[in-house]
Amino acid sequence: MLVLKRPLRGLMAPWMPVVVVATMLAATAGLAAAGGERSQQERPNIVWLMSEDNSKHYLRLFDPHGAPTPAIEALAAEGVVFERAFSNAPVCSVARTTLITGSHAPRLFTSFHRRLRPVSLPEGLVMFPALLREAGYHTTNRRKEDYNTRVSPGTWDDSSGEAHWRDRAEGQPFFHCRTFTSTHEGRLHVGENRLTDGALNTGPDEVRVPAYAPDTDLMRRTTALYHDLITGMDGEIADFVRELQEDGVWDNTIVFYFGDHGGVLPGSKGHWRDAGVHVPLVVRVPERWRQLVPGGATGVRTEAFVSFVDFGPTTLALAGVEVPEAMDGTPFLGSGADWHGRDSTFSYQDRFDEKYDMVRSVRVGDWKYVRFYQPQQADGLRNNYRDNMLAYREWRRLAGEGQLQGAPAAFFQPRPVEGLFQLAADPDEVDNLAADPEHRERLLRMRAVLSEEQRRWPDLAFLPESVLERNATGDPAAFGLERRDQIQRLMEVADLALRPAAEAAPALAAILADPEQGRWPRWWALNVAVSIDDPTARELLRPHLLAHLDEQQHPLLRGRAVEALAVWGGDAGELLPVLLNALSATEHAADSLVLLQTLVLLRDQLGFDPDPGQVRPGTGGGEVDRRLSYLAGEGE
Repeated sequence: MLVLKRPLRGLMAPWMPVVVVATMLAATAGLAAAGGERSQQERPNIVWLMSEDNSKHYLRLFDPHGAPTPAIEALAAEGVVFERAFSNAPVCSVARTTLITGSHAPRLFTSFHRRLRPVSLPEGLVMFPALLREAGYHTTNRRKEDYNTRVSPGTWDDSSGEAHWRDRAEGQPFFHCRTFTSTHEGRLHVGENRLTDGALNTGPDEVRVPAYAPDTDLMRRTTALYHDLITGMDGEIADFVRELQEDGVWDNTIVFYFGDHGGVLPGSKGHWRDAGVHVPLVVRVPERWRQLVPGGATGVRTEAFVSFVDFGPTTLALAGVEVPEAMDGTPFLGSGADWHGRDSTFSYQDRFDEKYDMVRSVRVGDWKYVRFYQPQQADGLRNNYRDNMLAYREWRRLAGEGQLQGAPAAFFQPRPVEGLFQLAADPDEVDNLAADPEHRERLLRMRAVLSEEQRRWPDLAFLPESVLERNATGDPAAFGLERRDQIQRLMEVADLALRPAAEAAPALAAILADPEQGRWPRWWALNVAVSIDDPTARELLRPHLLAHLDEQQHPLLRGRAVEALAVWGGDAGELLPVLLNALSATEHAADSLVLLQTLVLLRDQLGFDPDPGQVRPGTGGGEVDRRLSYLAGEGE
């Protein structure tokens, strides 16, 4: 669907005086000073400018409650504002891997942040700058990569803190990627002195707190500080544009500005809401290349859906380079691009640092369907890095003291198996319509759309990360295709959670009672059993869960059986020794992380009190140590 809204009028570029000076110099001295060949360049230069960790909600260009960003607004006056642009993942390494490959992360085993080990790309798929470089472009990245895959040979001429387009050959077109770190989440890890009236340029009463978060003075001050950071980032964008103009390349350069995923305040980055994936996107297109915009107009806004999986293919199309069939995305700019029918996006999350939370969603127009594969755990289950932010710490404290109600309280409570949200009326996604009979048909239709997409990839995350680490890093996509039937079977078992408990329980019992079903169908049956709340269904399943506490069972199966029995009201004295024994038997860091997360859930959500001295995973290091430090009481 193509929607061109009102032109962007009255937006004055902060670099306009520079343009005037450059024009005067060109009139008197000609273009030779910039390089005669360069003025005859037949392909556009392309620049990506990424700001870290900010959703579209922090820029007034996209949201009336956002901060003014005159430099970005000036880009918009010469280009297109994409009001519905999405990262496919709410966290950096997964989002950036999707960008650089033009492919969905769950089919490449790149949806876990951060990788425990980098994986290889499948045959026929390379990081798209390598294709630009092969076609004659000079490709540079300054400086952040953070990919979950091995870098394709020939991707960059330079990827470093000094990378610059100026190092190219005379007249050579360039692709340059630049990340601005001034809006990163870590910039909000400050003391209270940084949040005082005298330290803030934005007033706490000028900002909006989303409905899912507590509207406290500290939350407002933290939001105000972030608005200040957005304003500072915009100044960096202005400086960068001046550099392009002073080099005489501005009139031949297409500029993308976007956030590298959503965020950054509590409940957004790393979470399933649009606040974690709905990014600002502006593409400035110089006059000589406006035929590459559908309709040929600039200074416009569109509601066409675009997502990170499309950015690489779009950049290739703008450069006149063929898009490989191995990429999942489609161009939204370039010769032959069309915005009609672009009305949907998919998003995904699996592991965020030490925290697992498998969530998949599809948005179509203003409707969004969300599938929670671990509904027993709260959105706010402990993730150490988040708690470096004072506002996050306050939110957790208020919840623990019982001072919250409604959506802010729900952040620290178990979730439903699925959600359905109407974002036009409920932009903060707090009114779940999944159980509303009036919307049943839509729910089933969107559920089917998401399921079909997962089968098409296929979605590797239905297998434990440790299994993928051992078997899939050489060519994850081929591994997934070879095991498509197995993955589909695991999806079918997981989808038993969508049935009424009275229907699901007999099917789960049959799977758990039959060793011939295999290990991982039984693991998913245990996953589903955790969220069963019907007393009769629980009694049917209980002996099968107890049987999976046996030491002969895989540690992951024992751990999930413990989790289900604990959620059902089991005794800590009986269950904790089983979990700790399973943890000590792990042979892979990913398995240790899964079981440590169960331990955190039992402690924080159910009140179990494990002895930190007895928590001894079979493997350690990295993310495992984060969990151990938390359980030991460090940093609380």
